[in-house]
Amino acid sequence: MQKQLLIAGIDPGATKAYALFTPEKELVACASRKECSLAEFIRETIQYGKILVVGTDKKKVPEFVEKFAAQLGARVIAPRHDLEIAEKLELS
Repeated sequence: MQKQLLIAGIDPGATKAYALFTPEKELVACASRKECSLAEFIRETIQYGKILVVGTDKKKVPEFVEKFAAQLGARVIAPRHDLEIAEKLELS
């Protein structure tokens, strides 16, 4: 059985969060966790499919996001500048 292809948006703050989407922009899953290791975060997200792309809202890609993507062989996408809340709302 072929795994569903996914795009992940990750917030690696004190409370780590993710949103997983299909390439057609359909939400598959989203959750947040406190005190979650990289390994736990990966285990939780890959149960939904194969993550091809990882997005962040920060210009300088956070280390957690870099490591997450590297472990999965995914491509990281980051904006040219840190996104403001108004910009994020406009994009949603």
